[in-house]
Amino acid sequence: MNGFEKDLKNNILKFIPQALIISTTGSINPKWTPISTVSKLKRVSHVSSLTTNSILIQSADNIAIGIMLGINPNEADPLYSYLIKTKEKKLKARRYNAIIGQQLANILKVHTGDKI
Repeated sequence: MNGFEKDLKNNILKFIPQALIISTTGSINPKWTPISTVSKLKRVSHVSSLTTNSILIQSADNIAIGIMLGINPNEADPLYSYLIKTKEKKLKARRYNAIIGQQLANILKVHTGDKI
């Protein structure tokens, strides 16, 4: 059971940030606070930038609220291996594309290619 618990923690914790470092303005410019500075802290196993925002998402049939995560094309995202029927390469800077989960797609009654 101990091995299972360890694997479960490792698999879940790689998707959920355990600490967020922000400034009073809500963001940090990596040029001013290099990631290498944070990486040197004790027991830090991974550091990456994160862009999030609360959203209201609407389709022709329904509406939902959620949190949108930005993707950094220069970093491998741990969710990429879980994408089904799509590729992260479809996400381009300054393009209005999004990858949503099946449960949200069901709520919104949308399919690949639909406008949200």
